[in-house]
Amino acid sequence: MKQYTLGIVLLLSTLDISANQEIQKVDSMVQSINNIDKKYEKKIALLEEKNRFLREENSQYKSKIERLKAKKRTLHCAKRVENQFPKLKMKKEIYSFKAAAFRLKEDAPVYAGVNSEKIIAKWEKGTSFTSHISSNERVKITGYFIDKIWRKADKNMWIENSKVIKR
Repeated sequence: MKQYTLGIVLLLSTLDISANQEIQKVDSMVQSINNIDKKYEKKIALLEEKNRFLREENSQYKSKIERLKAKKRTLHCAKRVENQFPKLKMKKEIYSFKAAAFRLKEDAPVYAGVNSEKIIAKWEKGTSFTSHISSNERVKITGYFIDKIWRKADKNMWIENSKVIKR
């Protein structure tokens, strides 16, 4: 009988140890889950704060845009009342001369017209071209050289006088 009792005691203590180990594993998992939950709660709180900040910033930008639109409308209305006549620009004097070859002394923009600010190309220093038309500020490109072959300019192209040298 002692053997049976001893066997039962050993069996119960073994089961108790196994149960304790399982309980410790479960407790460890629960603790890990709690730690993960805390991390996510912190991240969610940070994201909510960031979202609140971005909403405020967005609201400020919307207000600024509305103020600028209102200011633009005010200025536009004021311009209509104050500026009843358009401003006149002096037409640039254009003159012809004997056709000549030119070369760029520095990189330069090529403009769409004598008065235009629209840049249609950028030419490099040393590029050669021909012309027989000029204004006080720009020279019209009537032809240009590609691989030492002259080609007639097929569109209106002008370049600043200060960027060219007559060959």
